[in-house]
This record gives sequence, structure tokens and C-alpha cells, in this order.
Amino acid sequence: MLEGLLAAHRRYDELSAQLSQPDAASDIGRYRALMKEYKELEPLSRQYLAGLNNLREQARSELTGVEYDLLFGDGTEK
Repeated sequence: MLEGLLAAHRRYDELSAQLSQPDAASDIGRYRALMKEYKELEPLSRQYLAGLNNLREQARSELTGVEYDLLFGDGTEK
């Protein structure tokens, strides 16, 4: 199930990038199709992100600080 949600999330990101291009609306039929798919994938993308956040929070409660930082980073930009 997680693989399916990940695939949906990746496709959602791809569509987002395509829709943000300046010429996205030049072909209205294609634009409508992209928007339809984008809207259909939005709940799946949100579900994936929520699940990922839940896993991260669970890991935070079960791992030591060093273990967590090794897996997820310490939250600071380098």
C-alpha cells in the first residue's frame, strides 16, 4: 500500500511541476486532463505525507536522538 501511495505522491509532484509551467494552459484540453488527475491524486498525496509524518513521529519516540538524526537528519540545513 505504501508503494502505491508513494507512486501517487510522486505523480502528484510531477503534475504540480507541469501545471506551474508558463505554457501549461496553452492546450486547454491537456490542462483540464492534468488538473483532473492532479485533483484525484491530491488526497492520496496527503495520505502519504500524513503516514510518513506518523512514521517519523513514531520513530522519534522509539529511537535515541542520535539514531533519529542518522535516519532523518537533525532538522538543520547544511
